[in-house]
Amino acid sequence: MSHRAIEIDDRETIVVGGTIAAVVLGVVYCFARIGLESHVADVLRALGLSLFMLAIPYWLWRAFRRSNSDFIWNRSQPFLTLATIGFTAIIAFAFGPLAGGIGLAGSVIGAVAAVIVLFSWLRNGALRSRILFTLGTVVVSKWAAGIVWTSRYKMPQYWEVLSSSANVHHDPLYYVAMGNMLRVYGVPSTGLDGIPYAFYHYGTAWLFHRWSDLAGTDLLSFYSLGYALILIPLFFASIAMLAIEARKASLLSRPQGWLRTNWWGWLALAIGTIGIIPDSALYAMAVWNAHVLISESYLGGLPVFLMATATAVIAWRAEKRSVAFMFVFLPVILVALAFLKVSLMILLFAMVIYALFRTRLLFTVHGAASAVVMFAAGYLSYRAVSLPAQNAGFDLLHFMRYSTAPGWHQFFPLVHFAWTWIYAAGRIYEERIGDLAGLRDAVKARSIIDVELLLGVSLLAFLPGQLINIHGGSAIYFSDVPRWLALALVMARAGHWVGLWRERQSGAEFAPRSLRPAHLLLLFVAAPFAVTMVLNTIKPPLRMLRQNLLFRSELVSQAGLESRLAAGERSLLFDPDALTSGVEAGKYYVLVENLREIGRIPAEEKNDMLLFIPQSYDLYWSMFDADDRCTYVGLIAPAVAGMALLDGMPPFGCEVTDQYNMHSYVPREREQVAADLTVTALCSRAASKSFRRVMVFAPDSQGMPSRRVPECVT
Repeated sequence: MSHRAIEIDDRETIVVGGTIAAVVLGVVYCFARIGLESHVADVLRALGLSLFMLAIPYWLWRAFRRSNSDFIWNRSQPFLTLATIGFTAIIAFAFGPLAGGIGLAGSVIGAVAAVIVLFSWLRNGALRSRILFTLGTVVVSKWAAGIVWTSRYKMPQYWEVLSSSANVHHDPLYYVAMGNMLRVYGVPSTGLDGIPYAFYHYGTAWLFHRWSDLAGTDLLSFYSLGYALILIPLFFASIAMLAIEARKASLLSRPQGWLRTNWWGWLALAIGTIGIIPDSALYAMAVWNAHVLISESYLGGLPVFLMATATAVIAWRAEKRSVAFMFVFLPVILVALAFLKVSLMILLFAMVIYALFRTRLLFTVHGAASAVVMFAAGYLSYRAVSLPAQNAGFDLLHFMRYSTAPGWHQFFPLVHFAWTWIYAAGRIYEERIGDLAGLRDAVKARSIIDVELLLGVSLLAFLPGQLINIHGGSAIYFSDVPRWLALALVMARAGHWVGLWRERQSGAEFAPRSLRPAHLLLLFVAAPFAVTMVLNTIKPPLRMLRQNLLFRSELVSQAGLESRLAAGERSLLFDPDALTSGVEAGKYYVLVENLREIGRIPAEEKNDMLLFIPQSYDLYWSMFDADDRCTYVGLIAPAVAGMALLDGMPPFGCEVTDQYNMHSYVPREREQVAADLTVTALCSRAASKSFRRVMVFAPDSQGMPSRRVPECVT
């Protein structure tokens, strides 16, 4: 097979893997909603948008590729994927109200482009490789679905759960509130009392609001559906892209079907993602495998970080770094990462500076000027998004002491950065470095600069959580990053290392086909890890199934059909009439539906108005009382209704958190009184915040939610 054909097969494999993952996630989502209000159209549109971002960069790569363009960064698949992501956001921004129609066309184009790639991929390679790759991707995708949809963060039945018990996590409400404030008022804010600027990395809130416009759905629905269908495939695709570029830059051979048959590499990725020891043990050592899939900002930023790294690998492999790469691409990416996840911006900047230093480009006018521009871009972006409340000051070994279980602290550096150590060991074995002198010579010769970079970024990622008390365990967004870099690099070379080991063993007395005692011992040792990995893989989907059935039972009970269910009429769990009755009988159903109606009002009709919900409306203000989260209840209306509140801080007596940009508002110092509810008082307070109108949302004489817009005299 020619070099061009091999390259095409590898790039097609990325698209096919992402396509399978997106389809599996979409199918799981639809199955989880059987009998409930159909979201099939929303799934198809989000799926098409996902395929657009996976397949279109591949076709652009093929269109722009030339025989001598292997190391031209702006014709590479990772760069073109980043460009496509940016293009979708810009298109949604430019077309505004027409974004839904543009998004529908893009979804169709994406689906067609992905299907063509799939048929082309199926024609090549051995049947066994196609089957194994497909089955493996399906299994990992179902595991990912179980992870992302078994938390209170995101659920296929999000609206039904909110309407029944409000047993949802407040984090998505925080992000969606910011996205809605951007959509309606053009300001990043949580909208609890007017729209003060939120110092936070609100890039994903802005991006998801644009993508939700393209997908034709509300932003809160997108956080459960489109988020998973788009970002999870992109995340795995970005790891594969970095692996390809790292392998190509090292000049190692890539035989026919290298990526799809890279079994050692895929095994490493599965182990690093799913784990071969119990989840409880991983969690004890702060290896939070689920975190990457449920954190909006982290999963939104990590693919950009990995694809930017892959693009940088290509540019660095070229003999000459272009002005556009040094002075445009790198600063723009740093700004984007600052708004997506600050930690990713800091780590990428450090890697680039170290690479400039080791290649001596930092000491040239070209390199020094680029470093200054990057620093300025990163610093100004950091100032725009940095939230001081996240930093509680110096606290030695804070993350290791408080985020690992007692007795496991000393294992944290070993286990948390295990893939860094594995890659470093593999490269040292590959280079035949046997002592410190050999290591020193390799560093001088710059033959293991990849190891230097990985070890350096791992050390930098380790330090913030050990020196500073970063709120809520958010130091993980530093220390977890090297895992994904290392896994991509291990994927690139795992098969090569195995081949080297076999080659170096060939001269010794070695009988690879015979079953020796050492092999039996190896199987005995490996068996528990293999069993654990199987259990880790199947538990999340099974947990999702159990939660789904349990919630359906709750809906049937709310519909008054509990006796029939107890009598064995299990079909009620999937009966549309029974489930609809249960949803409509939910404690907060009417309230939530009325807030959603407000959310459907066009943004241009709401952008001079604030929403007022009196404290006397106990049904709303007590939605989070069941688990003592009164401090977050105000986020529900901005997230659902898409309007900023007037006087929307938590009830008097509620202990207000110092996180989630609450410091931007003044906590209540007294109970709300009748004088605060007059039209004059409301209009005056709204005017002080530069708003002309107020919508009052309160129960009517029958206790049903109603809304009115009193006339404000100016």
